[in-house]
Amino acid sequence: MRYDSPMIRTRNFLLFILMLAFLVGGILLTLWFSASSSTQSGYTDMIFGGAETATMTAVVETPEDKRESRLASLRAKLAQYTDVALAPSTAEVAVETNTDMTGEAIATSTTVASADLCSNYSAVSLPVLSGQLTYAVSGGQRTFGKTETIPATSSTTLPTVTMATVFALPLRSVAVGFTSCIASNIVAVTPTGAPISNTDAGTYRASGEATLIGYTIDGFELYGNTSSLPTDSCGGATVSGTYRYYLSSERDTILNCFAAIPVAL
Repeated sequence: MRYDSPMIRTRNFLLFILMLAFLVGGILLTLWFSASSSTQSGYTDMIFGGAETATMTAVVETPEDKRESRLASLRAKLAQYTDVALAPSTAEVAVETNTDMTGEAIATSTTVASADLCSNYSAVSLPVLSGQLTYAVSGGQRTFGKTETIPATSSTTLPTVTMATVFALPLRSVAVGFTSCIASNIVAVTPTGAPISNTDAGTYRASGEATLIGYTIDGFELYGNTSSLPTDSCGGATVSGTYRYYLSSERDTILNCFAAIPVAL
């Protein structure tokens, strides 16, 4: 008969409890790791969309092009100032064409650009331009006036000659680089201060290109009809470094525009 002591039975019981605890702990640990992996996978799917890769797209907003609106605003502002109109420096020529029997275009006539009139253009009459004036050149101006003689006050003094200024024109020899529109019918004066209307081209057409007719109100000399000098859109040409106007049989007006800013008479 085998006899086990109480100490041996107690030790075996403790070993059994430890093994059972180790087994239960292993099972619980396995379940915990499994649950943790599942939860982490769920978070990953929720944040990153599972196996799909998140794509970030940068959207660049192009600022609105306001250049056209600014240009339109600038044109509207410039349109308010009609005394000076900018225009090309070359003549605008319109060529009328017809077609021959083969369908090929042939030129039949040429029309030179007409006078550039300001929107506030008006015909005026200036009585002060009497044609009985004299002029003097001084200080960059050609000053027209009436000569007056003041009698001597005694036998020992001489009469005094003075000139009462009527108007003055600028003295220019070079075009300014832009053109100005024509605001009235008076575009020049004769050397004696008589008015020259823009429609008086026929009156002076018999004068040759060496004949001085007068002075334009933008400050240049005006000469007679030319057939040898090419003129610009206004009717002027530079000769020996000096800009001047010429009449032309291709123009029905004295000028088509001004090559500088005119003065008001």
